[in-house]
Order: sequence, then structure tokens, then C-alpha cells
Amino acid sequence: MQVNIKDRQEVEATVEVIIPAAEVDSTYASVLRELAGRVRIPGFRPGKVPAAILERRIGSEALAGEVRQMLIDEHFEKAIEEAGLTPVGFHYHGGNPARIQDFAFAIHMDLAPEINLPDLDEIIIDTPAAEITDADVEGAVKRLQLDNATHVPVDRPVQAGDVLTVEMIGEDDSEGGSMPIDMDSVSEHLAEQLAGKSAGDVVELTLAAAAEPEEEPAEAAEADGEVSVNEEAASEAAAEEEKPASTLRVRIADVREKELPAQDDSFAATLGFANWEETLAYIRKTLLEQAEADTFEAQKNEFVDKVLAQTPFPVPSGMLNRRQQYLLDNLRQDLARRGITMDAYFNRLQERGELESFEQDLKNSATEAVRRDLVLERVMLDRQTVFTDEEFDEALAEAAAEEGTSPNALRRERGEEWERNYRFLLQREKALE
Repeated sequence: MQVNIKDRQEVEATVEVIIPAAEVDSTYASVLRELAGRVRIPGFRPGKVPAAILERRIGSEALAGEVRQMLIDEHFEKAIEEAGLTPVGFHYHGGNPARIQDFAFAIHMDLAPEINLPDLDEIIIDTPAAEITDADVEGAVKRLQLDNATHVPVDRPVQAGDVLTVEMIGEDDSEGGSMPIDMDSVSEHLAEQLAGKSAGDVVELTLAAAAEPEEEPAEAAEADGEVSVNEEAASEAAAEEEKPASTLRVRIADVREKELPAQDDSFAATLGFANWEETLAYIRKTLLEQAEADTFEAQKNEFVDKVLAQTPFPVPSGMLNRRQQYLLDNLRQDLARRGITMDAYFNRLQERGELESFEQDLKNSATEAVRRDLVLERVMLDRQTVFTDEEFDEALAEAAAEEGTSPNALRRERGEEWERNYRFLLQREKALE
């Protein structure tokens, strides 16, 4: 085997591998012997089929493909080792081998960039710790009261905060089933149609409003490695495919207001606490834990951003392409949930003259996401972070509990590759702590 480095750049390399003709011929013979034991041809015992007949049965192209794969499998890792390179990604290409001829194939590799981290102890974190105010506690208490409110019948028009019971009415005025409507939970569009109506009123509800942005127009891509939908373009794309708004006739059968429980020991008892002071202490503790988690996340992002700003290095093209495809797949799923196709969305961006900007934003987002991953891995390696089996079992148990399953069931469902990746991400997170 001959190994030649044809093109060596900072984060990429192409290696040519040449396998002598004698070894190619030997592999042809090996593949034919192996196939002879598997292929059944009438009139011949297994393993006794003449090579010429077997080759005609299989086909010369299919046979050459089998030989090619065997040659590559046998020499791929040896060639990389001989070249003295450590790839982080690779692919190979080349034609099919022919008898009595040398066989050559090329390996294109992504190489890990050289990452020289700054002095991490010199990085100053400016993000302040989040604080819990009395207003935060009051808001949490109000939400708890709403969740445990008593629904009391009222003789007045519908207003914000009410809970309604409505009966569906068919086209022939026949009554269908009934359903509850919480005015705090429905869309603003539906709430406007129901507000001011009274028990006994018949209302024809428009269920689908005209296409409107769900939020302020966003950029096509963001630097944190997530691609978001340009809401304005998405709305226009949806409008092109929009179906007529559907309607539903209903009769308001019942109107009730929410009577909130008092903030006292009696309410505390229904929640499982000894008294109201203990309830407030638990609420404050829960809010504080969430604030600490949010603070850590914000400080972690600030730390990584500052490390990235001081650590320039190029990104291998293969890693960049894979991340761009991942972001596009996520975008496709996001659009599909809105009933929009990628073609419609891209056509709208093209018409608005924004497609080129989108593509550049996508590349920038993918680049920053890959750089972020590589820097975090470098931090983990430099700090020699160890994530023990006990720590992983504890984290896995928490993840399983959140999904209402057992750790073993989660392992079986997700598979070994997910488990390896999950452990790696936890180890990397520990390095930042």
C-alpha cells in the first residue's frame, strides 16, 4: 500500500491510497470464495460454483463494488495511521477496482484545529446573580391560587379570567358536545369574540385568524447556533398556502368566575404544607433554585462567548456542512408545524431579496456553533474533567424521571449512541461548573 498526502491544509487534508494490483486480484478471489458459499445456483453445491459462472450471476459491477468495499475497509485505518493524521471527520471516494491494475482511492479528512485557550482564570464574569423579589413571590402565589381556584357561577357578561362552558351547534342547529373554555388560556383572537357575551348567546367563532406573525420578525439565523424563522417571510409564505378560516357555532351554556383561595393555613393544608409560612418558604426556595440555574446558564454563556472572542481558529468544512444541514432540518420541522413548506419559505425570501442574507446568516450560525463545541471540548480536555459512572447514573435517573420512565427503559429507547453523546455533553457541562 502506498499513501500520499496530496493536499494538507490547516484543518483539512486529502490522502491518496494506492493498493497494488496483486492485492486487488487476491481480494477479487477472496470475495468470490465468500460469495460462492452464500449464492445458490442450481446444479452446483454451495462453495463449488465456478468463478466465471458466479461472476456472470452476480454481475461485474456488483462484484467490483464488493471488492472495492473490502479493499477500503482493510486499508482505511492503516492509511490514516501511516499518514500521521488524526481526523475528526472523513469521507472517501474513488472508482471500482479492476483486475491486474492498481486501485486508488482518496480520503478527505477534517482535522481538529489547533486551539490555544486564553488564561481561563483571567476571564471576568460580569453577569450578576439573579435575585428573587417580593413581586416574584407574589406572582408565583397568584399562579398557585389560579390553579386552585373555585369556579363560581355568575349572572353577567363574559369577561377576562372567566371559565365558560360552550355547546357546539351543527349546521342544522343540532347540538353537539360541550367543552370548557378558560378565558386566561385561549388566544387573544378567541377571547375578543367571547368577551361581553352572556349565557344563552349563540356565537359563531372564527377559529383561524388571518395569517399574522406570532412574534416580532426575527432574523433568519442567530449566532448561538439556532436558526429561527423570519416571521414576516413565514407569514407571507403561509398566506400563499392559507386555507379559508374555519368557524364553529357555539352556545354559551355557563359563565363562571374564578374565586381564589385565601392565603392561609387552610389553603396550605390542601397543598400539603403545615401552614402558610411553610408554603411561602417553599415557593421562595423553588424560585431561588430556578434563579440560580438561570444565573449559571447566563454566566456560562458569557464565559464561553469571552473565550471564543479570544480564541481564533478555522472550522473544518465537513463539520460546518453537517451543522448547517442540522440547522436546516430543525428549520424545516419548525416551518412544518406552521403548515409551511421549505420551498414556499425560500421562494418568499427570494422575492423579498433576503435569500442571500439568510444563507450567510446560516453559515455564520453554523460556524459559531461548531467553534463553540470545539472550545468547550478543549476546556474539558485541558481541565481533565472526569464524569463518573455514579454521576452519570444519577443524571440518567433524573432524565428518566422527567419523562416518566425508568433509566433502563430510557437506555433501551434511545440506544447506545444517545447514551454516549449524553454522557459526553454532561462531562462537558461539568467542565464549565
